[in-house]
Amino acid sequence: MSLRFTKKSWWRAALKWVAGAEALRSPGSAHTQTGASKTLPQPLIVAAAWLLAAVCATAHAAEIRLRASVIAAGPEVRLGEVADIQGAAAESLRDVVVGKFGGDDPQVTLTLASVREALKGEGVNWGRVSLAGYAQCRVERLRETKVEAPATQPSGDAAAVTNATDEVDLSTRLTLRDRVIDRLALMVGAERTELRVVFGAGDEKALATPAVGERFEIEPQSSSGLGRVPIVVRKWTGDSLTEAARVTAVVSRRALAVVAVKPLLRGKPIPADAVEVREVFLDRSGMDPMTRLSLVVGQETVYPLREGQVVQASHLKSPVVVERGDVIAVRCVTGTLVVRTSMRAAEPGAVGQVITAKGEKARSASVRVRVTGPQEGVLVSSGDSDAPSTAKRGDEGAGS
Repeated sequence: MSLRFTKKSWWRAALKWVAGAEALRSPGSAHTQTGASKTLPQPLIVAAAWLLAAVCATAHAAEIRLRASVIAAGPEVRLGEVADIQGAAAESLRDVVVGKFGGDDPQVTLTLASVREALKGEGVNWGRVSLAGYAQCRVERLRETKVEAPATQPSGDAAAVTNATDEVDLSTRLTLRDRVIDRLALMVGAERTELRVVFGAGDEKALATPAVGERFEIEPQSSSGLGRVPIVVRKWTGDSLTEAARVTAVVSRRALAVVAVKPLLRGKPIPADAVEVREVFLDRSGMDPMTRLSLVVGQETVYPLREGQVVQASHLKSPVVVERGDVIAVRCVTGTLVVRTSMRAAEPGAVGQVITAKGEKARSASVRVRVTGPQEGVLVSSGDSDAPSTAKRGDEGAGS
């Protein structure tokens, strides 16, 4: 059986250890030993607790996350070129060869399984190093640009013809299609490589219009930029509108999310073999997909989920993190100022729910607090809604 601990659980274990040591030191403890020489000094207990927490917190600090797409010179592809690496235990693997280009192949595709297999011979301690990220990484080969020697200049009075000396900006968008995708990426707040954009078959002619040196006004008819997005494109010459066209794009955003690989029953704990992290494409705004298995396994769903559906926070029954009578840290945020105080919860609540709380003084007035975590909350202003925001139930979150 493999055990996984979060940094918070390690700190809790350290604090429990300190509490146990303090109990041994207390005069009323049944385990108190007589004699000053058998009592643990306070500085030693604190130092040991810090050491225990520091060692435990770094036990799973090494991480390798596979990227979605990269460019490599080849012919060998090394781990540091295709993955983000954190932690000393993973840094030593940066130069390990995890793939190769075959002959003149322009690209090669690596998977999490192939990377793990390539690292198998390096003696990796998978208890200290985690391998995650995108399911596949497309590695494109960097092509060398051949520079031809200048031709010999003709003799006599013949005029020599030379190439232009103007620099070519490689980031220049050559067609209207490129300009439209750039506008959609800006609207969604993502990189171009994170989007999948499919245009209508009848729009190809308009999208192939050269865009170098031209002025276009691109106006998506959507609030989010995801899903089916009608787009109005206007071409301006000087201050005159010369052309206008309408195209339609179906836009989705690439993401890593927890996906149900088996049907999930309502109100039943989610088993570990029923979910996994996959690369998905989200085509709706407002989705809040879960990205960590540790926050999903063992939780209960509020309604059945089908196989292949993306698991969202709104799909899970939120556990109660604040009990009635708990002292909670409440923050009041106003402008750039954050004020923190302690209050007592008058009712239980889960993350996102609004509960009633009072100051620790008996006659203090009740206030509304939105629960943000275990024993934590934020003061709700009069203009906020009492109910936590939840996504629409049903097939939302299916992804693609």
